Amino acid sequence: MRGFDDVLREGFDRHARALAAAGGIGKRAAQAAVGVIRRRRRIRAYTTGVVSVVAIAGLAVGASAVLPIHRQPDPVGPGGYPWCDVSTYPVPNPGAYSEYYPYEGRVYADFEEMRFVYVAPDGRQEVLQPDQDGSYSIVTSGGQNYTLLGSEGGQMMPPWTPLAYDLWDAGDGLAAAGHPYLDDPEGLRLGFEWTTTVPNSAPEGVSVSSLAMVHLPSIGFGGVGLTPSAVPPGAVVQTVVRWTDGREDVSDIPWDRVGEPIAFFVGLESVTTRVSNLPDGEVFEIVSTYDPTMTWAAACTGPSPTVGEPSPIPTPVVGAYPWCDLSTYPAPNPEAYGEYYPYLGRVYEDYKEILFVYVAPDGSHEVIEPDADGTYVVTTFDGQQFPLYNPEYPDINTWTHIALDFFGDGGASGNPYLESPYGPGLAYEWTTVVPDEVPAGVSVRTLSEVHGLSIGFGGTGLTKSAVPNGAVVQTVVRWTDGREQVVDIGWDESGASVRDYTDIASISLRVSNLPDGEVFEITSYYDPTKTWAAACGPLPIEPREPEPDVSEMHYGPYLEGPEAEVFQCLTPLPSALEDAIPATVEPGVGEEYASEHALYFDYGTGGVKITSTIDLTTVTGDRPPMYPGWSSSWSAEDDGSHVGATVFHALAWVNEDGVIIGRETAERDESPVVVPSHYSSGLWMGARNGHETFIEVQGYLAERGLPCDGVDSEGLEEASIVFIQGFGPSADQMTWSWTRLTESS
Repeated sequence: MRGFDDVLREGFDRHARALAAAGGIGKRAAQAAVGVIRRRRRIRAYTTGVVSVVAIAGLAVGASAVLPIHRQPDPVGPGGYPWCDVSTYPVPNPGAYSEYYPYEGRVYADFEEMRFVYVAPDGRQEVLQPDQDGSYSIVTSGGQNYTLLGSEGGQMMPPWTPLAYDLWDAGDGLAAAGHPYLDDPEGLRLGFEWTTTVPNSAPEGVSVSSLAMVHLPSIGFGGVGLTPSAVPPGAVVQTVVRWTDGREDVSDIPWDRVGEPIAFFVGLESVTTRVSNLPDGEVFEIVSTYDPTMTWAAACTGPSPTVGEPSPIPTPVVGAYPWCDLSTYPAPNPEAYGEYYPYLGRVYEDYKEILFVYVAPDGSHEVIEPDADGTYVVTTFDGQQFPLYNPEYPDINTWTHIALDFFGDGGASGNPYLESPYGPGLAYEWTTVVPDEVPAGVSVRTLSEVHGLSIGFGGTGLTKSAVPNGAVVQTVVRWTDGREQVVDIGWDESGASVRDYTDIASISLRVSNLPDGEVFEITSYYDPTKTWAAACGPLPIEPREPEPDVSEMHYGPYLEGPEAEVFQCLTPLPSALEDAIPATVEPGVGEEYASEHALYFDYGTGGVKITSTIDLTTVTGDRPPMYPGWSSSWSAEDDGSHVGATVFHALAWVNEDGVIIGRETAERDESPVVVPSHYSSGLWMGARNGHETFIEVQGYLAERGLPCDGVDSEGLEEASIVFIQGFGPSADQMTWSWTRLTESS
């Protein structure tokens, strides 16, 4: 079981690093996008999954009182609801979680002032006083003991304060999930926008209390994963998301998983946990109905930021179409991404004038004003918040104007729209068509995000819940001369993208091998006369100071870049570097679903899973060497430094004498269609105490070796395979290591 200290640390920086190194987007835009992901993932780390905290029994509790938390915002809600007043320590809505959910109350915690208030489910309040040893603890209304802050040293101070976190009985102890309620765009998360209904009777073998804990994470409460004892054998448990326009998204809930948290609320009607395939044919549902007028933002916050006339920006040659005039801040073409794609709007960023204009999907404009500390934050039309610019960061951006699009749950993609030959990326050259009839088990919303990357929008990976078991998902690229190229889309992969649109007719996401034999396609049709260059003319290219490094990538064999000073063909492996960075190696074949990460790993004909931990430091190199195997991942800190690492990963083939006789190769792909790689996949686990752990799967090992010059390819079949890795602040300050993956035959 984990302590509160672990709750704070887990998952803070997951999924941020990929954006930091993204090509085609200015460093400032990448930095802003990383900030978005870091902020949202940190909040999400408090509120989803199973975070269990067991208290020490028998600790005393202080006397009851009410102690006001400092820095309270005044309740300004148009509805005037009593629970809008933070200073009264409101309790979450009991109608949201129902009587079957073992809710044990909430703690409002201020770690700066060391003020802690426990609020029981019935609204009773206690101010916690320290015990003789300095511990703060409570006994909940259900008799559970919980230690909020122990007396021993080394507790991690939360990055936000105050915090509000909710307690519930997880079956094997008390569990907690919290959030920084004064820094959270979702406010106190009291759940008054939700009303949960549970049938009066349940079919035999169905545990309503267990299913309630599986269901509640879908609407923002904590919970525990689905267990076989919760339903009869053979029962199917699913999350059903219903929308006001009549659509439904259905996804299976695997064992040990909870209902998928809702990320997109516009047009949402309800969220249901459904149990079907029961012995007597019944269907059992726990339903949470959504009322958008009762969210914290709608009921309790003040007026929206100032809306005014945007300042003019450099205007390119204006063509026949109104959207050619960038001084009007046009919105992207809604017919390009389709009604199912969760597009949240765009921010036009002007780093000359420090001007930021948000454009909602309907074309309405909002000039973003800075917060009291000078930070610019955009609130999208659905209430999500994204930080854009902090004046305390050094100005590392080499682009003057950036268009940044937001989608889904914290996703962002952008381009320097006055300097890119593709212009502002308004996508009027695309028209996306989605069939009216959708086969059972197909999630159009998820597939629309998977497809989005193929036509230049942000995308997400394919999830198991998006299609029925056994379905095949592919990108199909069609040209005007009748040619087709079909690319399989694996789990966690986005749709294939296209480098060259010359003579393109359409790009489709196709789902086949469905249970009833249907074929479902989302198709985007291409009109070359509507590209920016064809319809609007050239852009006024803005000068950049300093000129960014645009050195070419060196394609070809590995071990020919800076790493060759330590590892190169036909030289012995440095024996002193064996396992200098400790790593664990686990063999595998075929596909493995890692339920704890919700990812698929593909070992192919044979591969390994490598788990290792590296040290993080201040990254001094702006970008990694442009050779195969090198990458750089970092996150921007408040002082402007970049904390992360320059990283190198590669495979090598070694003979019985310890000499490198083979390596990998990275050839330039001249195909117009970018095909995802199936050979390797990695997962960064999040920074902790200055370290970062990664899990990497290297698949298809037998098929990847390239002999060194003068070596017979048959020699590789008898060689052992090693994994080379290195990390450091820059390429010339690396810690190196190698780990044996297979033995020579």
